Amino acid sequence: MAVKWYASNFPGIRYYKHNTRKHGVKFDQYFSVRFQFNGKTIEEGLGWASEGMTAEKAYQIRCELKEAAKTGKGSPTLKQRRRAKALIDETSPTFNEASREFIKYCGRSLRAKTIRSYKDGLEKVAERSPAKGTGKLKDWKLDQVQRRHLAKIIDDIAEKSPTVAIQVRSSLSALYSWAIQSPREYVQTNIVRDIPRPPKPAPRDRYLTGQEAGKLWLALQTAEGDPSMIRALKFSLLVGCRISEASGMTLKEVDGDWWTIPAKRFKGKRPHRVFLTETAKSLIYGYNHLIFPSQRGSRKKDKTERPFDTSSFSSWLRRNNYFGLEKFTAHDFRRTIASGLAMLKFSQDIVAATIGHKLQGVTA
Repeated sequence: MAVKWYASNFPGIRYYKHNTRKHGVKFDQYFSVRFQFNGKTIEEGLGWASEGMTAEKAYQIRCELKEAAKTGKGSPTLKQRRRAKALIDETSPTFNEASREFIKYCGRSLRAKTIRSYKDGLEKVAERSPAKGTGKLKDWKLDQVQRRHLAKIIDDIAEKSPTVAIQVRSSLSALYSWAIQSPREYVQTNIVRDIPRPPKPAPRDRYLTGQEAGKLWLALQTAEGDPSMIRALKFSLLVGCRISEASGMTLKEVDGDWWTIPAKRFKGKRPHRVFLTETAKSLIYGYNHLIFPSQRGSRKKDKTERPFDTSSFSSWLRRNNYFGLEKFTAHDFRRTIASGLAMLKFSQDIVAATIGHKLQGVTA
């Protein structure tokens, strides 16, 4: 059955009405665009009013097609537009695909440490959404990502950690510099280059004096809260480890007086051994596989134990007003141990080995 076409208020635009389906109080309308190209009359469908098409939008598209036909820039028909888009979609990788290809390329010439930094930086942004209500960045076509999208992601990260934001920007810039090179040419320019570099954070120098450490220890003895969290803080204060390393600690990592932090959880990406005093050992023995499980994060149904989110330690200390001390974080326990050992006249290499730092110019 032939449909009845109706003229719109815009030249070259007409529509027909759906027999039964309504859009609002009116029957749904399907719009088409008509124009001359190479001496022929071309008519192409655009879409339904219920899908967002209007006569005004249809007319704007007609103007764009006529301009493309006149100047030779762009596709003069919708059919050619769809073909061009399909070709771009076929050749342009997603952010995730480009990232994997880039990391593989880096393996040819860059140091393992640099590759890890790039990979970590790209993974940090891949799960973020460039704009509200959109999908995750990892699924976006690389050439569809705009500078403002990445700038916002970097700014959001910088609010919590300027150091991480610097790493992320560096990783993104390296990715786009690689993507513009032949024979890839996935993008035309490095859109990250003009994004301002986040300012470097002020050096952290907070540590607890002996008196402060003693006061905190006594306060933790009677503090109210998740017992595992309190034990983890006491343990970190004793051995000077990162709180993330203690949070994921398991019994199989402990052998007598020594705890070996696996490379995957140690910042230096290498195994690190920590000596355990009797007091430290008293905080870890007698517990299940995960030594410091989170009561809130663990599942009771299947008895699955989960480690703490490291941010929960800072939140808990803040809620307790730092037990009357000047503001500090669990990470400051490392400087507390290092400063204490230095005051006891231990050499720099022993202090570095104790907290797992690598001295500049020294290789192992």
